[in-house]
Amino acid sequence: MKRNRFLESLGWRYIANHWTKEIHRANSTDSRCHFDLMKQAQRITKRKLKKLLNRGYNGCRWCLREYDIE
Repeated sequence: MKRNRFLESLGWRYIANHWTKEIHRANSTDSRCHFDLMKQAQRITKRKLKKLLNRGYNGCRWCLREYDIE
């Protein structure tokens, strides 16, 4: 998934991988996040992040550790 600084400046700072139910920071440079392998990904805002976390999504162990519950 291509990173877009304009979208990040508007608040779309996270990427939800709906296949794995994991959320990443859009500006992450960690190769372990594997953005290139994501098929069902969507940019989300912090508000949507909170909603998805309440629905069972998990923060990435590498780039969103503060929301990683596993």
